[in-house]
Amino acid sequence: MTELKENTRLFVSLLSASLLVLFLLAVALSYLSRFGTILMIVASSLVFLGTLSLIALFLTLLRQHMIPGLEKPISIMIKFLYPLALRVGTLLGKDKDQVRRSFITVHNRLTKMKKMRVQPEQILVLLPHCLQFSDCEYKVTTDIRNCRRCGKCTLGSLRVLQERYRFHLSVAAGGTFARRIIKELRPKVVIAVACERDLASGIQDVEQIHVIGVMNERPFGPCFNTSVDLKELEQTIQNVIK
Repeated sequence: MTELKENTRLFVSLLSASLLVLFLLAVALSYLSRFGTILMIVASSLVFLGTLSLIALFLTLLRQHMIPGLEKPISIMIKFLYPLALRVGTLLGKDKDQVRRSFITVHNRLTKMKKMRVQPEQILVLLPHCLQFSDCEYKVTTDIRNCRRCGKCTLGSLRVLQERYRFHLSVAAGGTFARRIIKELRPKVVIAVACERDLASGIQDVEQIHVIGVMNERPFGPCFNTSVDLKELEQTIQNVIK
């Protein structure tokens, strides 16, 4: 719970700092350009709308309830400001993955507030290929059913979860494959397991589909014999399944 609050606080703070940076840039441009007045009016209007959306985000997180009519402005504001927030966070000495984690945390909280409930076949659990044991001879990126459940990685346990809840389960070899499987299955909810960088990028790319990110565990470093908290993943599935 403490980590959840810290991540939320960090991301909201970085969004606030990003709006301030945009305003200062607008002031600087207004002095340097012959169209300064027009630029200042446009930029000030955008910053003002961004500030209202930021206040709406803060109130939404505080109330733990989505305010009707404000979901779209909040989503646009986050999508627009996230790249700048990542840069600002880096300049302030924050690790990039820490900033990405804060973004994913806030995104997940907003998504879960929608309290959507869907059928199992409308859920896609998308896994990174690095979850598979590195020396395994069976290729699971083509078909997860090739997993022999030897116990050397978590894929066998994930197959058990799939059989219990009957959702779609797929291992993606990369972003292109992930987009293709989403296009083919057309799920209403995607629960993606990946590192902070891939999750943040995927959340930014996917539109019109609810995405919930579950960060993987990397005991041997990035992209090698990774794992996932099965309890967290199962809880996430239970929160959206009918």
